[in-house]
Amino acid sequence: MIEQHFVVIGNGPAGNQAALTLREKAPDARITLISRHQGGCYRPDLLPQLVSGKIEEEGLFLFSPSSYKDKGIKLRSGQEVVAINLEKREIVLDHKEVIPFHGLIIAVGGSPRIPEHLAAFKESMLTLKTLKDASVWMKKLPEAASVLMIGGDLTSLAFTKVLLAMEKKVYFSLNEGAFWPLRFNNTLFEEVAHKLSQKGVKVL
Repeated sequence: MIEQHFVVIGNGPAGNQAALTLREKAPDARITLISRHQGGCYRPDLLPQLVSGKIEEEGLFLFSPSSYKDKGIKLRSGQEVVAINLEKREIVLDHKEVIPFHGLIIAVGGSPRIPEHLAAFKESMLTLKTLKDASVWMKKLPEAASVLMIGGDLTSLAFTKVLLAMEKKVYFSLNEGAFWPLRFNNTLFEEVAHKLSQKGVKVL
């Protein structure tokens, strides 16, 4: 009988849980978890707490590289998938290695981007998605008296709370894409704007 090989791309909370669920449901299968980032799985929603100094970096992590080994899951961190051939059931890594699979789960999440009409201000804009992003914030935030938040996801709202606790002046720009996948409407805008204003946030 041919050994089944499952590949999970992405080592965020979703990829981490996918690999653990596969190990539970297919105890005899070979499982490979591939991540372009080094290290174990951490919670990106806690990055604002890291920036504020409320937690140490170790407090972010859900699963260490050694924990995967204990579960019989092969973690390949610092490697990026550059091509997928579904017909041949193969993936290609950035160093040209070809890995065959029987099953594939892609759990890479989204990537923050700076809108094209704001590209001129790119050097003054920061994202908060990764540990690397957090380290940049930690260096630059002490110099900032005020911060303009663009977006409306849970991370930006949590970061706004942290910034207010640090006595920073916060401006918040809300737009139609801010609450995806919720449908944007005036009622939702007014409710969120009112709650933010109560906290001392200037809503744009």
